[in-house]
Amino acid sequence: MARTEKRRGSRQLEIRDWPFGSRGRRLFLGAVLLDTPPESGWSKTDLERAAGVERGGADRLLEGAASLGLVRWDGRRWYPGEPPPRVAGPLEDLVALSRELPEGAIEPLPRRPYTRRR
Repeated sequence: MARTEKRRGSRQLEIRDWPFGSRGRRLFLGAVLLDTPPESGWSKTDLERAAGVERGGADRLLEGAASLGLVRWDGRRWYPGEPPPRVAGPLEDLVALSRELPEGAIEPLPRRPYTRRR
């Protein structure tokens, strides 16, 4: 793969990502809930960079976060939701705990060997 090419399509889900369904959502929530927001708020590009997604990749993440009240839009920038919704505390705990999980792939379930029935 060329240096300028980026891997496309779904990525391997790792242990740290599993509770969130994707690496991008985990990183996005970490930025929104645990990192100190810029005084001037986040641009969409800031949040895409934090989530490690391509341009436009934070749209669905922002829709969900805004629907939950985790972030709010002032017409120019994104800011933390005020007051924080009740779900923010447990999500913060989950994101913080996920940072303590080991890095690595999820182990596949053991499978018994296939035997043909007669």
